[in-house]
Amino acid sequence: MEKLNKVLNISTNIILIVASAWIISYAFFYQVKMPGGSMIPSITNDENLIINRFAYKVLGIKRFDCILFLDYNGKQSIKRVIALPGETINIKDGFVYVDNNVIDHPGVEKLYIRQRDLGPIVLTDDEYFVLGDNPDASEDSRSEVLGNIHIDSIVGTVWPAR
Repeated sequence: MEKLNKVLNISTNIILIVASAWIISYAFFYQVKMPGGSMIPSITNDENLIINRFAYKVLGIKRFDCILFLDYNGKQSIKRVIALPGETINIKDGFVYVDNNVIDHPGVEKLYIRQRDLGPIVLTDDEYFVLGDNPDASEDSRSEVLGNIHIDSIVGTVWPAR
């Protein structure tokens, strides 16, 4: 009888651990495939990604984080955060300025956008300005249709955010 109680106790503990791990992973993380090529070369089309639905609520969103958000059609989109709430963004002569400072993007000396000048755009306290890593093939905050990303449309941060 003592042996049976020991087996039942171990079995119960294993079931509780597995159930807890499943609940935590479901509540905080989920997997998506990268939609489209707007984040190439950092993230390729159809690449499997893990979305953390919790970390950004505790740690906040930082410049250059990749975020998953719902666009104006409710479609999932992934882009890189370039400007944070309250900041002012300009694109002039191809260079991206945040609060009058040229942005250094990870992996390149200066972030360069081949397009018309844009701005100044002053973000509200609940907006983010995002760009695709492949800006020539990205519908991002430069678009009048998409525009700035409101905090309420953000689903989570992308792991790994290379």
